[in-house]
Amino acid sequence: MAFVGVNGSGKSTCSKLIAGLYDPSAGSVSWNGTDARDLDPVSLQQRVAVVLQDPVHYPFTALANITVSRGSLTESVPEEAHAAAVASGADTVIAGLPGTWEALLSKRFAGGQELSAGQWAKIAVARGLYKGAPVLLLDEPTASMDPRAEHAVYQAVLRGIRRPGQITVLISHRLASVVECDKIVVFDGGKIIESGPHQELMDRQGEYAQMFALQAAGYQSTPTGAEEA
Repeated sequence: MAFVGVNGSGKSTCSKLIAGLYDPSAGSVSWNGTDARDLDPVSLQQRVAVVLQDPVHYPFTALANITVSRGSLTESVPEEAHAAAVASGADTVIAGLPGTWEALLSKRFAGGQELSAGQWAKIAVARGLYKGAPVLLLDEPTASMDPRAEHAVYQAVLRGIRRPGQITVLISHRLASVVECDKIVVFDGGKIIESGPHQELMDRQGEYAQMFALQAAGYQSTPTGAEEA
């Protein structure tokens, strides 16, 4: 599922309600019929993996930065950590570090390494994938990645192996990345104004179709003979 809309339309707020970071002021968020406010906070936290545009930079090893999503710094399932790293592109980042998986990702320590914003983003996506939660929330996770890395992450999220029944919520301003989602939800002013698969929304010629057309026009070549600005 994708959440799209202009800045301030309510996309991130809705995702934070789902994650239990906000309590609803009206209505409710339910998990299998149980109000989220009646759930144990730890139990709710275990049900959601959140990947933010500006992820936390933990001063841990590269491996612990991924396994921390399951609440452990010392235990891991190596094959699952590796699979999550490959899917996010973090494997190449880790392979280039002195000490690879055991490299400390903080300059606070002697020999500690600092990563670029794009590299941290890959680690954060791997962290979310490794958690294996029933709901995976990705809020603009690839904003600092180059186009190839962004494409690889979306392919891993949309086409990769998922747990049965797992729901992925992708929040993105780049509408080309949400075309393959099963359902696209369009927000405006804190309300849902449209929802459906890509082609259905395009056929409606509503807000989503207009936003998509505007972005697509930006990638079209300037016609031959057109005046340059």
